[in-house]
Formats: sequence, structure tokens, C-alpha cells
Amino acid sequence: MTLSIAHLYPHGSESVVLALRGTLDHHTAPHLRMAIIAEAERMPRPRSILVDLTDIEQVDPAGVGSLVAGNRSCAVAGIGLVVRGTSPLIRALLQLQTSRGPAPATASQRTSQWCTPRRPPRRLRPTGGTAAPPQAPARTRPGRGR
Repeated sequence: MTLSIAHLYPHGSESVVLALRGTLDHHTAPHLRMAIIAEAERMPRPRSILVDLTDIEQVDPAGVGSLVAGNRSCAVAGIGLVVRGTSPLIRALLQLQTSRGPAPATASQRTSQWCTPRRPPRRLRPTGGTAAPPQAPARTRPGRGR
């Protein structure tokens, strides 16, 4: 139940990176929300805030809520919020929230999506040989007892 937040300011960039490590749950979510708000209110204002969840072990609904609240604060300040390193479930939850409020930006595309995946999608293994796909057995109607 610990969370560390590293505030990184890449040289020559107008964005801020918040690199998270640990667990993002109801105990630690307020810390993330306050870190996003503090970066959104500081002067000079960054162009965007990137929240990196790559080293997060677990996220609960309060953690997702802190990202949504941070997104609202960034929208009010006119700053883009980018979330990187999310799992497919967290990405889906965050994208559901975009239908209710302002849509954050991504690092590569400043439109409606605000999450970038943690790892590439799983590839299906090719099946060996040219075997035909299995077919269901033929169904017959049972007799009527005649």
C-alpha cells in the first residue's frame, strides 16, 4: 500500500512526467490526485502531464477516480493529460469516463484516446498443418415414440 511519485521534467520539453511505482488504491489515490493538481497549477504551466503507470502493481476504482479527477483539473487549466502503461481493463475504464467529460490526449495523437497500452497485444499462434476446423456433430430429432 505504498506509492512513490517521481516528478520528471525532461530537458527541452514542455511536459511533465509523473512516474508512479507501487499500488494505486484508496489509500494512495489522493496523493496522485494532489500531484496532478499541483503540476496543473504551477507556473509556468506545462503543456501536458504524462502519468506513467508502467510500474504500478495494482489499481483499484479509487485510483481510476484519481486519474479522472486529475483529468478534470487539467481540462480546467487547459492542459492535456496522458496516461501510459495501463492494463486493458484500466484503459477500458478510463475510456468509459471520456464519454462523461473532456477527452484527454495521448502522447502521439491529440484526439479522444488518452491511454497507451503497457504491452503489445497478444498474437495468436498459427495452427500447424492444414487440418479442417472441427465440426459440430449432426443433430437429429429424437423419435416421438411410435
